[in-house]
Amino acid sequence: MDLPLVETIEQMRLATYPPLEIASRHGMIVGASHGQSGRANSALVIDPSASQTAETIEWASQWLSDRGVDPLFRITPLTSPSIISNLTDDRSFNSPTNQTDTMHRRLSIDSGQSRASATRTPTVVVLPDKPPDWITERSADGATEVEALMAKVDGNVCWAIVRNGTSAVAVGRGVVSEGWLSIQAMLTAPGSRGQGLAAAILNQLHRWGLDQGATDSFLDVLSTNTAAKPLYQRFGYQLMYQYHYVGTAKTSSSC
Repeated sequence: MDLPLVETIEQMRLATYPPLEIASRHGMIVGASHGQSGRANSALVIDPSASQTAETIEWASQWLSDRGVDPLFRITPLTSPSIISNLTDDRSFNSPTNQTDTMHRRLSIDSGQSRASATRTPTVVVLPDKPPDWITERSADGATEVEALMAKVDGNVCWAIVRNGTSAVAVGRGVVSEGWLSIQAMLTAPGSRGQGLAAAILNQLHRWGLDQGATDSFLDVLSTNTAAKPLYQRFGYQLMYQYHYVGTAKTSSSC
């Protein structure tokens, strides 16, 4: 396990999906937004060399509770065994949920992308702002939270969309910060799957990321999403590590 790379990706995750409010103590970062997505409303260890104790868990739990967010911890390879043990022993916390794969690749235009675009090339429109016909599986509150997070990004954001006539059928978002491209919100409408639309979106986001000076790319996909992972692997993404959540309430389906 390349822990320095894990730490870099976690730092880039914070930069490209920044909670609206954030605090830190003893190497643990805690963030709160509108209480919708796990990534923007949870605590995680960002510095594995720091010493976290049960008091750190209590501080993070209280910090989140004070902001109306159920205590939630994102467990990554950076999380210390003591934190995992304390959370496991505390019966107020539930079993691990939403196991997610974090995948990474060096950014370039490769043969996998060329094959994806050779068979059919849907028109992908890349926009600097969220289009009104953007499609999402999030609730209205969740969509509002994401818009607020994107407004806080210290970097460049693009919204990629494929339309069939006047209807959006596939989308994906790219965020670049400090030379890293974060792929987010990939979604194809159920009736339009299997037509290469996601591949076209991903290809265009890579090209946009390169134009912004990105050299690396990462994305998150639920471990159970067996439909999406082969596409990402074909584009050169490799599994770097997995994370999951432990909290006092059932987490959102969003990773």
